[in-house]
Amino acid sequence: MVVYQPANAYRRHSCYGALMAWHQSTTNWQGFYASVIDAASIRRLSCLFRKVPVIYIMASYGARRTWVPLYVGKAVDGHGRLRDHEKYPEALKWGWSHVHVITSVAKWALAGTEQFLIDTYHPHLKIRSKISR
Repeated sequence: MVVYQPANAYRRHSCYGALMAWHQSTTNWQGFYASVIDAASIRRLSCLFRKVPVIYIMASYGARRTWVPLYVGKAVDGHGRLRDHEKYPEALKWGWSHVHVITSVAKWALAGTEQFLIDTYHPHLKIRSKISR
């Protein structure tokens, strides 16, 4: 486990308490490592991704002890997008339990990485929204 010790100035930031309470775990999506955040904590922890380009995966934990992607998306500012997402209510109906956040993607590569993950995993909510258009 990686222990993160921010500078004293950051400790006064509202996100510091959330960060200290978060036990980070990661998972691998085709070579992209993602931080795993449970659905109940995403609004509180979204501040960690302020002005950070992210790929995010809404996932549920499957019967075979594997992650099942429900939705794959991208955001130039992870905080705003992860705090309130229009797909959260629908994802809950499909068993959404976690958000996986990939921060290692450059801003210019977001669209290509998102499309690669969609083509690889065929997330149910993303595919369904394209069909209904």
